[in-house]
Amino acid sequence: MSIRCPLRRRHVVGAVTLLVPPLLHGCAQYQPRPIDRAETESAFLARLPDPAAATELFAATAPLDGAGPSAFDLADGLSPREAEVIALLLNPRLRTERAKLGVTLANATYAGLWDDPVLGTDIIRYFNSSENLWQWSAALNLTLPISGRLEAELERAGVEHAAELLRVAADEWKVRLDVRDAWVRYSATQARIELLDALLVSVDEIVGNAERLEAAGELSRVETSLFRIEQSARRAERMRAETESRTAQLALRTLLGLPPSAAVTFTPSLEAPIEPALAAASARRVRDNPEIAVAQAAYEVAEKSLALEVRRQYPDVTIGPGGGDDQGDPNVLLGVSLPIPLWNRNQRGVAEATARREVAQRDVESAIQTAIGELSVAEAALVGVRAEREHLETNLVPLADAEIADAKKLAALGEMNVVVLVDAVVRQLDAHLTLLDAREREARAAFAVLRLVGPESPTSPVPESTP
Repeated sequence: MSIRCPLRRRHVVGAVTLLVPPLLHGCAQYQPRPIDRAETESAFLARLPDPAAATELFAATAPLDGAGPSAFDLADGLSPREAEVIALLLNPRLRTERAKLGVTLANATYAGLWDDPVLGTDIIRYFNSSENLWQWSAALNLTLPISGRLEAELERAGVEHAAELLRVAADEWKVRLDVRDAWVRYSATQARIELLDALLVSVDEIVGNAERLEAAGELSRVETSLFRIEQSARRAERMRAETESRTAQLALRTLLGLPPSAAVTFTPSLEAPIEPALAAASARRVRDNPEIAVAQAAYEVAEKSLALEVRRQYPDVTIGPGGGDDQGDPNVLLGVSLPIPLWNRNQRGVAEATARREVAQRDVESAIQTAIGELSVAEAALVGVRAEREHLETNLVPLADAEIADAKKLAALGEMNVVVLVDAVVRQLDAHLTLLDAREREARAAFAVLRLVGPESPTSPVPESTP
């Protein structure tokens, strides 16, 4: 059906010519941004945390154990809590994951927009007529989203971004616990160095006494060599501990996102929230487990995806108002189109979304079951190593210290038994090293429990504001 009106071809062409350039001007323009790798490397090698950002985040971040300084200050050495803040700001993996939030945020911001109108033109040339050889028409096609598809797209985009926020927050929690675990390993190497230094002082003293007794003819060279062998072996062990300490510090710097030469000093600490970890495990179990929260958010995305695919079964109406020239007679046109859901009906999309929701449900169930099992294992390990540490502190270490003290008294009185004294020295060191190993494992076990229990309150990702 056409409605005739005094419309002229030149009017339509002129209107289109004037309308298109302004519309195209509103489109985004591409701007290349090449990466200068040399500049990136230089910036990284000079990197230090921004004091203002670190201070603000330090105040906003709840401590894991309630210990440490009350304010962020690198001048007095880096504490574990301050290291967590630096890692949250500069850890390279976290920075990448936070950058990915821009993708889901952009999707959530612009989801649900109407499709752009489509301008169409038809031109017909007649060959069997001597007059009015041309016919043309133009229409602006608009899609009316009556199916509810756009609302479903908007809802899905929103839950996708919320899920991504939860995933990044879970990654930040992991990094905080990774920092604590690495800190304990580094601190244990420092404590091992101190133990070996103290032992070497005793061994050096014993070797000096043994050499004097050997010179006096009261000890044989073979007996004295036993002390020298022990002295040399422990020096080698001390060198190995020094190497482990240096590599542990470099690993910490990498985890924190700092260059190897960063001017920071680590303050060793083997302290860990043992009792709070056990209490949290008993009280909260896996209620706040980050992996479960991420799986639950993924299930919500699957739900909204299924709702969207169902809405896509229903058609949207397309209308196309326009006008033209039919052999010299101007007219106005109105086209209407409506897809008929007869054969396709988006059956594939609905079936796939239904299957993905089923998989997401299994992921949630698996995350809950896995977290419960892993937390039970971690809790049992913490209880066991705590009992072991207490036994070593109250039994083995005091006995070993008493044995070496008695052996030294006898040696001072001139009653040096080489075998007994060497054995006492070795036993004392081994006892303290065993206790140190138990303290390290106890601290790491506590942080393993906290990793599974999760933060006490929901967290949101740290804003990406540092270079």
